Amino acid sequence: MKFKKSILKIVAFLLIMAFVLTRWNSIFKFKWGDGIYQVEKFYELPKDSVDLLFVGSSHAIVNFNVGKLYDDYGITSFVFGGAMQPMWNSYYALKEALKTQKPKLIVLEGYSVCFTGNYAIDQYLIKNYNGYKLSKNKMDILKVSIPEEKQKEIFLEYPAYHTRYTNLDRGDFLKNVGDIYYEDWKGDGYPDVTARLAHMDISTVSEIQKLPPKIEEYYRKTIELVKENNIDIIVFVAPYAGVNVDDAMRYNAAEMIAREYEVPFINCNLKLDEIGIDYQTDGMDYSHLNYKGSEKVTKYLGDHVLNDYNLPDHRGDDRYATWQRHADYVREYLYNLRLIDTNDADALIDKLNSENHVLYVCVDGKIDRNDSQIKRYLDKLGIAGDIRNGIWCIDGGDVKWGMEGDMGEYYTSMGSHDFYILRADVGAGEVYNIIMVDKDEYFPKAVNGINVLVYDKYADYVVDHFGITVDNDYLVIREAKE
Repeated sequence: MKFKKSILKIVAFLLIMAFVLTRWNSIFKFKWGDGIYQVEKFYELPKDSVDLLFVGSSHAIVNFNVGKLYDDYGITSFVFGGAMQPMWNSYYALKEALKTQKPKLIVLEGYSVCFTGNYAIDQYLIKNYNGYKLSKNKMDILKVSIPEEKQKEIFLEYPAYHTRYTNLDRGDFLKNVGDIYYEDWKGDGYPDVTARLAHMDISTVSEIQKLPPKIEEYYRKTIELVKENNIDIIVFVAPYAGVNVDDAMRYNAAEMIAREYEVPFINCNLKLDEIGIDYQTDGMDYSHLNYKGSEKVTKYLGDHVLNDYNLPDHRGDDRYATWQRHADYVREYLYNLRLIDTNDADALIDKLNSENHVLYVCVDGKIDRNDSQIKRYLDKLGIAGDIRNGIWCIDGGDVKWGMEGDMGEYYTSMGSHDFYILRADVGAGEVYNIIMVDKDEYFPKAVNGINVLVYDKYADYVVDHFGITVDNDYLVIREAKE
């Protein structure tokens, strides 16, 4: 009897330790959205639900809009990518994917044929390794992509992240890092930065530069793996402003290899006009497009390439509801990005019409009660009558409440956030309307004018905070006033 009790105690202890360690790992592990989290979300997909699989580096992550592909074509796709993913990691990512999915088409983003060297730096080693479940495939990734002297440390994983307790935040303790963005996420990303970029015309480069041996080996192995599984494949190089002569010569070599296998090779750096890419508006940096460029590349892919592959339209099918929800989120998110890219006051006010927007509209400072422009803006927002200092809440286009005249405060919660609204007399007859969301304070951008905070209750985040100032011809202000 004592022996049995001892065994039960040992088993109970081991179970408790396993639970604690699993929970500890779930909190402390890296949750990067440019490698590790893609793999974890991939494991959540229903078996044989992906018709189009993207594989590649960050160029795959930011250049293919999965939501748009579903919205416009009904195509179920997923981006199985990782930052600076070398061709050997693309090969093993594909092997992992084929355990549970049978795509009709693979799009291999070809930027990594331009990589040199046999290993990536540590940060990228981790991003292309840590998310995988323990298996022979994961051990093969370890052997081929990580120098022998680092393999033990990378294999154990926790040495890389056990000290990050000082960087833990709320998301580390919550499912999907507490962000609706990741609930139905399909591995894609939408950079909201716009940089005006110069670029090189590589259309006249005809020379060939041989690929490094390890790159060529796994480039060929990836194509061969797809062929062995009777799946169609396209090698697709998304455009980027930093493409140079060396890159172009390597793409020429990669295209020759693709032809050996009778695989289509599309270098979009040679199709900028056809796609409509303008590096004054569509680039994030010299290596990546922003969300506007991504939409153009995705439309080009959908309109000019995918028609040849007869991919089914799954819109309206409940089995693919997560793609619909992802598309809904992406559509709303991109609408909000266009809103914060708008700097004309009239156009900006007109965009504040989403049923998902909650607006806190403040009239601050000294304003002529007969100012026709301000009155027109307020009328558009549904705040009628004389111009007066105050703050109003507009939910889905309807004014829900307002505070005028007297000082006051208001508390509310929406989604995962707490809101505190305050009308404060700061002396000398001046009143400030102040909004606090969780711990973030939003003071007036325009000292004299209208200030608006935009919260999206569907996406659960503060979209924008701007002022329209009467002191400078109704200029839209987003940067904080010094």
